Amino acid sequence: MVLTWPPGRILVAWDQGGVYAVRFLAPGEGAEMSGASEPPGGGLGPRIRDALARFQESGDWSGVAELPRKQSAASEFTSGVWAQISRIPCGSRQSYGEIAQALGRPGASRAVGRACGANPIPILVPCHRVVAADGGLGGFSGGLHWKRWLLEREA
Repeated sequence: MVLTWPPGRILVAWDQGGVYAVRFLAPGEGAEMSGASEPPGGGLGPRIRDALARFQESGDWSGVAELPRKQSAASEFTSGVWAQISRIPCGSRQSYGEIAQALGRPGASRAVGRACGANPIPILVPCHRVVAADGGLGGFSGGLHWKRWLLEREA
């Protein structure tokens, strides 16, 4: 499913196991998918659309938090980073270093950043809530305009 939000377009892919991909599309990318039929997913399509629409319109995270996720295979460290990020409450932020510390790996903030960049389901695993130690935005797979918009939406 391709959704258009103020910062741009996103592609959300799922199957019966849950959402397995969220991609930020470049301008003009994904137009051919706009009318594509949705995969079988036990009625997940409307649920995904409704949850993401509520978040876009009002910042209501509850429906997004409850969507089933299908994580990719990853190293133990990367899976741990994604799990830790999933615990960051909506409207809150943690630094890359704080996540590394929580995982018992002080000094691994760059590795946390790489794990964030490898996250196949950004927004659902909210890596936009991970910021630099100085409070700056750091990086984001969709670009800083997306990260800024997502954080403002949750505020």
